[in-house]
Amino acid sequence: MDFAKSELKAAKDEQLIAVKDHVYKLAVAAFEAKLKQLTAMLDQLPNSKAAHVADLEELIRCTKRYHERMALLSVESGKG
Repeated sequence: MDFAKSELKAAKDEQLIAVKDHVYKLAVAAFEAKLKQLTAMLDQLPNSKAAHVADLEELIRCTKRYHERMALLSVESGKG
């Protein structure tokens, strides 16, 4: 976008100015679209983070339960 703006400022010919102006407007539109996309992603970040934390907590609970059961099996098999 900065390059398109500097090209527009450097243009001298009317026709060239029109072309450079069009290119600059396209660059601005692309920038604004990307900005909107990024803003939406940043707005969703707290929800995504909460979901990932919940997934990690569930994984930890399952892993703990697995190891507790394996320890119990190990103790029971050692007695018999």
